[in-house]
Amino acid sequence: MQNSHYRHVQIGWVSVGIMGVVAILLFEVGLVGTAPRIVLQFVALTLIIAAIAFSYQTIEVTDTEVVSRFALGIMPKRIPLDEITRVEFAPSTWFEGWGIRLTTRGWLYNVSGFGAVEFTMRDGNRMRFGSDDSSNLIAVVQQLMPSPPRAAAAS
Repeated sequence: MQNSHYRHVQIGWVSVGIMGVVAILLFEVGLVGTAPRIVLQFVALTLIIAAIAFSYQTIEVTDTEVVSRFALGIMPKRIPLDEITRVEFAPSTWFEGWGIRLTTRGWLYNVSGFGAVEFTMRDGNRMRFGSDDSSNLIAVVQQLMPSPPRAAAAS
C-alpha cells in the first residue's frame, strides 16, 4: 500500500454555480427561443452531469507518484515522481480556462482559480495541475523527488 504524503481537495464553486444556473434556466424556463424543449432539457442534463463530474479536484502525492482526479475519482492523471525533473508554480490564464486543456505550455488539469503547479518531465513534456495550495504541493513533491544522479569523480 502506498503512503500518502499529501492530499488536497479543491472545489470548483464558480464553474459548478454557473453550470447549475444555466442548466436550471434551460430546463425550467427554456430561454433559448425556438429550440425544442427536449433539446434544452438534454443540454441542461449534460450541464448537470458536467457540473458533478468537475465539481472538485483531488491532488494526492504518494511514495511514487502525483495524482490528480476530478470528482468521484474520474479521469485520473498520474505523474511518476521519478519522471519529474522540475516542479514550480506556473499560474494559468483566464484564456486557458478550467477543466482539462491542452495549452501552449502542456496539459492543464484545473477545476478552479488560476494557481497551478507545473511538472516538467524527463522527456521535456510539461503538465500543470491547478491548485489553491501550490506552495505545499511543491514542497512535498520536491522532498520526494529522487535526487539527480551524481557525476562520477574524475580519476
